Amino acid sequence: PLRGDVTNAYVELGWHTRPLLHDDTPALDVLAIVLGQGRASRLYRNVRDEGLAHYVDASNYTPEDLGVFNVSLETTPDHVMPALRATADVLLAASATIQDAEIERVQTLTRTRLLRRLETVEGQANLLADWQALGDWRQALEHYRRMLSVDAHTLRDVARRYITPERASLLVYVPH
Repeated sequence: PLRGDVTNAYVELGWHTRPLLHDDTPALDVLAIVLGQGRASRLYRNVRDEGLAHYVDASNYTPEDLGVFNVSLETTPDHVMPALRATADVLLAASATIQDAEIERVQTLTRTRLLRRLETVEGQANLLADWQALGDWRQALEHYRRMLSVDAHTLRDVARRYITPERASLLVYVPH
């Protein structure tokens, strides 16, 4: 682990994925929400609620040419290994256990986030500009449509293909 002038331990797990316009990206975005966004997410319930971390999050970062599926944890130094074990259990189970009922929460969250972004002229302009920079603003509509149509089988498939122990990168930053 890296050591520094910090009080808590910080853990970052990452997997190389695909860029934003790849066919798998909407499913990877949904997988990140199922696993680590919100209090009902798997990592929140199985890592944070169990007292193993102060903070846990998952995201699928997709700039133009590559993608990174990321899981972040903040915990106490003595909880690093138990938090990592619990996180690994959640991630490994995803390829076999994701159910359609979990996706309903994600669909609601996705719709809500999009509507909030469209509430202001600035939000609308940013959305259109972001996607126009990638070639066509209409791709935003297609991306959100595909996120809303992802099913459990597709999520289990992308979890199985991308979120594997042998493809993981790990960084642990702990106090001196």
